[in-house]
Amino acid sequence: MLRQDGAPPKPDQLTRDLLTVVRRQGLPKISLHGLRHSFASVANSQGVPMFDISRTLGHSSMTVTSNIYTHLFDDTEAQALAAVARAIEKA
Repeated sequence: MLRQDGAPPKPDQLTRDLLTVVRRQGLPKISLHGLRHSFASVANSQGVPMFDISRTLGHSSMTVTSNIYTHLFDDTEAQALAAVARAIEKA
């Protein structure tokens, strides 16, 4: 996704665009950072290997991913997030 001049979009513009879509669709407010966390937690709850999650997020190593998202990867939270993911799929 590039701007008309071929440059990558600025983060603040991406944030505004995301919020516009979220408002139009009547979805709960979420940030780009929140989407990354959601991706990591849903991927983890679905058994995606940490290596693949790390690579997809653009982290330099699995350790970086694990350190940043450790609070999302315990069993209790993973189960809760999996339940939310199932609810979203049904919506």
